[in-house]
Amino acid sequence: PCTLQLLEKPEELDAFAKVLGGGDRVRMLSQVMHREMMGELRWTLEEVEETRDGLDVATLEMSPPEMAGMRMISSWSVMKTVGLVGGGLGLERPTRKATAAASAIGLLRTPDTSPASFVKAGRALQRLWLTANGLGVSFQPMTSVTYIFYRLEHMDGEGFSPKELQNLKKLREEYRRYFEVGPDEGEAMLFRLFYGPPPTARSLRPR
Repeated sequence: PCTLQLLEKPEELDAFAKVLGGGDRVRMLSQVMHREMMGELRWTLEEVEETRDGLDVATLEMSPPEMAGMRMISSWSVMKTVGLVGGGLGLERPTRKATAAASAIGLLRTPDTSPASFVKAGRALQRLWLTANGLGVSFQPMTSVTYIFYRLEHMDGEGFSPKELQNLKKLREEYRRYFEVGPDEGEAMLFRLFYGPPPTARSLRPR
């Protein structure tokens, strides 16, 4: 069976936001992960309609200044320079802001990482998501940090530099202060629950 854990106390959410923000910073300052993320983004309506995949930036519901910032960080040369000078704290801001606006952060866990367990988790996730939306609660996946942690623990940190590994291990220790994930358990979905207006855009998918 799957296990669901929720963080709801304001002080927990505030502290956990630092973990999520730290994960985003590592992700954006890694050349491999930066390339993968930017390759998923669709910047114009023409790109969205042509590819019908990836992530339409309009669905991120960003303000004009935030969109300008996203354009800037889409350049790896900019991010490389930021990393070399030890910067990048501003990269944590969007996730911290999103977490501050959440009513809860949840984690859906599986007893192991087998395909069968993740299929069952997918069914549970669908029921959870539909129930939340039926109650007027918005649901947003926040999975990048859990994917990174999976590579750290189950793939020997493949693809990460020694510095990235050091930062991720510290983040993982902090993460476990809030979500007690066992060594054999799987993390099917990390998400936030919040109240918000209907989305102004939706990503297209192949016909």
